[in-house]
Amino acid sequence: SSTFKVAYFNVQSGKGSPGLPGRPIHFFATSNCTDSSQPLNAWGVGFFQEHLRAAVADPQIVALGVSEAWPCATPSALRQALEWKAHSSERNGVALLARHGFAGPEEWVQLDTSLNVSPRDTMWVVRIPVCLDAICSASINVFSAHWYAEGVRTPSMEEYDATLVASYSRQAMQTVAFLQSAGGADPHILVGDLNTWEGTKFVCEQAPVNAGLSYLRDAAYVDAWPLLHGGAEGFTGMLNRVKCGTPEGYAWKRPDYVWSPAHYTPVSIARFGMVTPGDAAPSDHYGLIAEFPWPGTSAAPLPPPPTSTPAGGGEVILHAWEAATIVGNWNAVPDPSAAGGMRLWNPDQGAPKLTVAAASPANYFDLTFTADAGRPYRLWIRGRAENNAWTNDSVFVQFSGTVSEWGTPENRIGTTAAASLSIEEGSGMGLSGWGWQDTGYGSAAPPIYFASSGPQTLRIQQREDGVSIDQVVLSPSAYLTVAPGASKNDSTIYTASSESSSPAPAPVPPTGGGEIVLYAANAQPVGTAWRREADGDAAGGARLWNPDQGAAKLPAAAAAPGSYFELTFSAEAGGPYRLWIRGKADNNAWTNDSAFVQFSGSVSQSGVAEYRIGTTSATVFSIEEGSGAGLSGWGWQDNGYSALGPLIYFGSTGSQTIRIQQREDGVSIDQIVLSAGTYLSSAPGAGKNDTTILR
Repeated sequence: SSTFKVAYFNVQSGKGSPGLPGRPIHFFATSNCTDSSQPLNAWGVGFFQEHLRAAVADPQIVALGVSEAWPCATPSALRQALEWKAHSSERNGVALLARHGFAGPEEWVQLDTSLNVSPRDTMWVVRIPVCLDAICSASINVFSAHWYAEGVRTPSMEEYDATLVASYSRQAMQTVAFLQSAGGADPHILVGDLNTWEGTKFVCEQAPVNAGLSYLRDAAYVDAWPLLHGGAEGFTGMLNRVKCGTPEGYAWKRPDYVWSPAHYTPVSIARFGMVTPGDAAPSDHYGLIAEFPWPGTSAAPLPPPPTSTPAGGGEVILHAWEAATIVGNWNAVPDPSAAGGMRLWNPDQGAPKLTVAAASPANYFDLTFTADAGRPYRLWIRGRAENNAWTNDSVFVQFSGTVSEWGTPENRIGTTAAASLSIEEGSGMGLSGWGWQDTGYGSAAPPIYFASSGPQTLRIQQREDGVSIDQVVLSPSAYLTVAPGASKNDSTIYTASSESSSPAPAPVPPTGGGEIVLYAANAQPVGTAWRREADGDAAGGARLWNPDQGAAKLPAAAAAPGSYFELTFSAEAGGPYRLWIRGKADNNAWTNDSAFVQFSGSVSQSGVAEYRIGTTSATVFSIEEGSGAGLSGWGWQDNGYSALGPLIYFGSTGSQTIRIQQREDGVSIDQIVLSAGTYLSSAPGAGKNDTTILR
């Protein structure tokens, strides 16, 4: 076969889960599995073994990860019951069994339980290469894990929740580090009872713990169940709890998981150990069986992000740049990493964090959509913070028609009531690039309800500046309990809902075959010379500025400059491009008007490398059109002086990088154009006092 399977089961010591009152009695809730003169548990009567053997009888199943493998269901007893070849050692119930044996030694990592009420109740992850067939012609690293966090129950639930989040976060980070060091770039699989489960409200008198799993997602691991089953519940615990589950006795949360690297994804996943809800079961958990391609064969590709369905019937997906109204400091700026190639940006101007939303804000944008009354929605926003700073990561969110679960108006536009959303997942979690978050902070946010079905308006207003937003999701199903993407370094782009009635702004000119338009402020400057400066006259509301410090003009570019900025774009090989840059000189001085420009893959018309990053070869851009022509405000110039400069060619089609480094200080730049058509022989704007903003 071109596939194999891996199973996981919290075996609960083999005790089993007796049925609810009134159901047939097959065994008793006891630890006794050997003394037939006393009531016996599921293992003692053979109930557990019978169910497990049936569940893993498929010869494609080559590994079984277990937790709570204490007497009676020890790893040795489990192996004998299954007649498999090997089992690992056991550490506080964690173990791994292999049908065909192991291809190497086991390796263990003890997880941090120091914050727990009982830190000596240790948690573990084990890794062993598992043979995939009887002759062990191939193997794969399988990790089996058990996480657990338990805070001290105090009158302050915030303190209790913070302890859970911190403990699960520590265990998650250790697990990810182990996966990355021991699994590496090769295919590998993590199975386990991670105990943390995601949700939005109390279930069976338990609150979800939305912590830990984001570290796996951020490390580019995928959760098999939602990957293959979307929003289907996938519950695996806890069985036969009185007045819990629908119907009563059914599982009601998802603490058990199968994870794998994004480049190695499963082709199927299913549960086992399932019985009629309320009847006796082999454990209080269901087990999982996931199917994977053999290493070296083609893995099933990740499914594309779901396209939106009409609002009211499903997911509401909005692109921020399509906002019907944009007021104040928010600007739509081109960004190839953003949905639709654009993001809304409120540049960092050092404004203090606002403590409350404004009824009539100075800086906001509105998006319109359609939703159903009485239906719970989860709000997710993808944003990023300037310089990955926690002081640049939050906004206020309001709606035109939201109500509480009981119908009371809340977080309404035109009031000071609002939900706050921070891109950082919780205190000390850090920020990195794009990330999805809801309006919770270190925990799940409450669902959002609407008073009436039909058109709604979402308003996002400033809480802190320095925030960029590209996507907004309101989910009644697929993302009601899980985020649409990673909380850091996310690259997930969804198609906007078709019902969005907001007008689209002018499209970004196409790259490669036509005009390439770059905003300098989208770059992250290297070194201390260049810095981003808010400027209402600049594209996107900001410019990159190298302040005048009286430095002498440099005669040549540096192969390794101390300060510079770079932007990436796509271009085609062979065709000529004209380089245009819009800049302005401090004090309109000709000693403050030039820079060196280099590229990653530029060549001459005859194909010889030139102006390359990492060399001292560069083309020169001067804002003054020629000697004595003078300077005044913003102006467009190419890389010529008194005449058109040399054309730019690229050695290969695809991604390119442009680098701008200091020749003279005192220069500001806001727009860069590489034109293969429209501006091949004429500038995009004036050489002086220009007001042209290209999109």
